[in-house]
Order: sequence, then C-alpha cells, then structure tokens
Amino acid sequence: MIFLGPRPPKPKGLRSKTVKKTVRTLLRKVEKHQALTDQDFKRHWGKKDIRKALWQHHKKKCCYCERKRDRSREPDVEHFRPKGGVAEASDHQGYWWLAYYWQNYLLACKLCNQAYKKNRFPLVDETQRSYSCRDKIVREQPILINPINEDPELLITYSYLESLNMVKAIGWGIRGEMTVNQLTGINDPEVMEHRGQLLTGLNAIARSMTGAIMANNSELIEIGRREIWEATRPELEYVGFRRYYFRNRQLGKYIYQEQDRT
Repeated sequence: MIFLGPRPPKPKGLRSKTVKKTVRTLLRKVEKHQALTDQDFKRHWGKKDIRKALWQHHKKKCCYCERKRDRSREPDVEHFRPKGGVAEASDHQGYWWLAYYWQNYLLACKLCNQAYKKNRFPLVDETQRSYSCRDKIVREQPILINPINEDPELLITYSYLESLNMVKAIGWGIRGEMTVNQLTGINDPEVMEHRGQLLTGLNAIARSMTGAIMANNSELIEIGRREIWEATRPELEYVGFRRYYFRNRQLGKYIYQEQDRT
C-alpha cells in the first residue's frame, strides 16, 4: 500500500445530468425517511472514463494490496465510505450522499473489496460519525488508511524470513493493524506468498550493492543504484514492501523518488 496522491480531475461520467438526477432521487427518499436499497444506486461509477482514470492514477494496481489488475475485468470501484450501510453502525443508511463523489472512489481488487472491506468503515471515535450530508464529515477519523491523502508507509512495515518465502505486513497502532489484517487483503495468505516471491531477486540486488559499497567501486555502485531504482518504481506490484526491504538493508537512499522520473 503506497501513497497515491491527489486525484486527477473529475471524469465527465460523474458530471452528467443523469448522475445529478440520481443524487436528487436519493435525497428525496431520505427526506421522506424511506429506506434506500441497492436498486436506488445506479452504477454510474462503472463508466469507462471513471474506471480508466482510477486505474491510471492507481498505477494499474489495487489501491490496497498493490496487485496488478486488468482495467476492464477484475477491479471494483470501491467506495471508501460505504454508500449503502455501515457494518459498525446498524442504524446508518450509509454515506449515500457520497455515492457519486469523486473523492470517495478507489480502485480495489475483488479480494480486498468483497472479501475484506465490504461495507466496513470503523472510526477511531464512533461518536463522531456523520449520518447525513449536513454533518461535518471532517470530524471523522477513519481507521482504514486512505492512500489518497496519507502515506501508508508511515503505518505499515513488513516481517519476512527468506527461508519461508512469505512476507507479512505489520501495521502500527490500531489503524495500521486493522488495515492490514481486517479491512483489506494485504495479509491474505495468497498475497503474502506473492510478496515472498520477490525476496530472492531483491536480496540479490541488495547483496551486490552492499558489496559494491564496501569495495568503494563507483562503477558497480552506479549499476546497483540503477537496479534498486528500477526495482522500486511505483508502477510495480508491492512497492510498499520493496521500498521497506531496501530501507531495512540500509539502502533506502537509492530507492525510486518521484522527482527522479525522466
């Protein structure tokens, strides 16, 4: 899980009259104290331009587990704040007013979204939860890390043994711990195994670079620097772990930096 940064401009598909009409319909039902159903939420978020914008912004990966996903098939447009009900608050109709809000969308694989996240959205302080569009949502402190506006690498590290060929994410504090173990598939056994498959290659790069530094061989150091840079590009899978690995080997200054992009 890595920091994705500000979103691109809102796609045309979310600025249509049809979307505005759907929002008005939801508002009318809520004002009449009528329960919302899945049928009330038209799937405007599935439009091609919306999915494409998210897919490109998320580096063609699931925003949580960082597995590469095919744009047209597998990933879900994930509502960070659930649109139709909240598991932690049985009396909550969901953040229906954010169902078509661009800032509430993420692209997630079906494993993370449907097997783990679902309609969960715990808060640090449940008394601050917003129940309507009139509430001040800025008071909420979500437990789930949002890769759009905060850096997940500050709350997530990793544990690994190369002999086991498996890498487990370690979350710091309640937010990090619940994000990696309960709210996403970051520590799903299959995902941990996939990360573990990187260990042999990363270790070979780190060993070569450490040897080059000890020998003070500038030519080999430059080769190693380039290898580490290439191995930590944000377009790759599991970049959060890749970066952590090299930092843990005291080679963090060589990892990819956005300003290095040419």
